[in-house]
Order: sequence, then structure tokens, then C-alpha cells
Amino acid sequence: MDSPSRKRERESVLSEEAQLCPTQRKVLRRLVGSLDENTSVVITNAMQRDNPIVYVTKPWESMCGFSYRQAVGRNPRLTQGAKSDPAVIKLMSGALAQQQPCKVMMLNYRSGHEDRPFYNMLSISPVVHSGQLLFYLANLQDYSYHMSRLVSLSPSQFCRTAQ
Repeated sequence: MDSPSRKRERESVLSEEAQLCPTQRKVLRRLVGSLDENTSVVITNAMQRDNPIVYVTKPWESMCGFSYRQAVGRNPRLTQGAKSDPAVIKLMSGALAQQQPCKVMMLNYRSGHEDRPFYNMLSISPVVHSGQLLFYLANLQDYSYHMSRLVSLSPSQFCRTAQ
């Protein structure tokens, strides 16, 4: 559990580069203060064109290979690459266009480098305040270990009907 001083510290790191209206800044400070600091989270500005990043947690920085300073103002696509599945990207885009939550598994790349892939279980949720969509909050989980285990098994080892 965060101490009150740790919560204030996290709330105060909001970049001035993140273009936010006063209501968004207020809601974002409350949202950031309620996050589990051990969770990989990225928050984007749904009111700006292309959903620029306005906040990331330290675990997100470690997982994705970008610092908050490098990520703020950019679209979360910065972790996508050549082998990121276009069908999954289309599914996410459709959900965002309809302001709906979604959960997908996709291949991303640390620091945007093709030689640093990871499987990402991504859950995206709209953040609505007083009936207005302000942000998208995404929780990321690195599923690389789980996927490597599945890929290394023969079909008979994970297919129930084969037993």
C-alpha cells in the first residue's frame, strides 16, 4: 500500500507536456493516486487526436523500454512493430472508436526494437467523467513466458482431446 507521501509524489509527476484541460488534470491526479504502483499502466488522452500518452507507471517503463519523458505525447503504438497483428490492432481501434473496453493479446516490442519482442496481454478501459470520455487506461501484462511455454509444448500436451 502506498504511503500518502508516495501517492503525492506520483500525482505530482504529471508532465506539463501532457496537454490536459483543468478537469482532465484533476481527474488524472485522482486516477494516478489510486493506481497500484506495481502495475504496468499507460493512460492516454482520449480528447486529443491520436490518444497521446499522458501517464505511465514505472513497471510500464520497464516492460515497454521507454521512459515517461520519452513516451508522453506519443501514441501507444510506439511499442508496435512489423509482426504486431493487424487484425488485433483493428479490433482495438474498433473498440476505441466505440468507446468500449477491450482485452487483447498482441506482440509488442521493447523500446520499439524488432529484436526485443514481448507478448502483451492488454486490457483497455475508457475513463468517463460526468458523461464525457476523458482518458483510456490500459493495463499491460507480459505474457512472454506463458506463450513460450505453450509454443514449446506439443499439441498433445495442451489439447484436452488428445488425452
